[in-house]
Amino acid sequence: AMNCFEPGVYGYQQHMWSCALDSETQIFANHPGGTCDSSQMRPGYWYGNGVMPAVRQEKGILGAVYQIPKEHPIHFTHVYWPGVKFDQNKVEDHWLFGKKRNGYIGMWCSKKLQPYQDQVFNCEYRSYGDEIAYCVFCGDQKEYNTMEAFIENCKKRTPVYADGELIQISFNSKKLYHRLYGDSMELDESDKKCDIFIGI
Repeated sequence: AMNCFEPGVYGYQQHMWSCALDSETQIFANHPGGTCDSSQMRPGYWYGNGVMPAVRQEKGILGAVYQIPKEHPIHFTHVYWPGVKFDQNKVEDHWLFGKKRNGYIGMWCSKKLQPYQDQVFNCEYRSYGDEIAYCVFCGDQKEYNTMEAFIENCKKRTPVYADGELIQISFNSKKLYHRLYGDSMELDESDKKCDIFIGI
């Protein structure tokens, strides 16, 4: 059998993306297969995806879009964010920021990130809804002298998710677009596409 990892397809145990500053500060999001950490479902709570996201990375920026069908029983995604492992950690409604040694990482979500406690304490943030987008930004002290400078730069990039299809990140004269074209399970072969491009 051939595996289909296209956006919108029902998933199993595939881990689609993660970002890390070191072995202790790996962060990721997924669309879980169950509602709690003790779930025996596959995909699981912290591995795999109930519905596959569209993902693209361009240098130090990663974008991911999850579109969850109405008939799917799980209508949230969640983030693994081990805040206690960062040297500095800042949480805002749509943003998570961390610093470890000389590196910075920032995560934006189109939905409000809500802390949630299950078996992994103080490391989980949920975002509820059927269409959810994430942007992750990485940088280091060569680019930004302070965490405050890194946070300001991330926010200037103005991530946007609107009309069910677009993440836009503005920085300097460039824009990163992440466009998702519907649920690929319901499209003809000729219509299956997920395009991401940088335009100047």
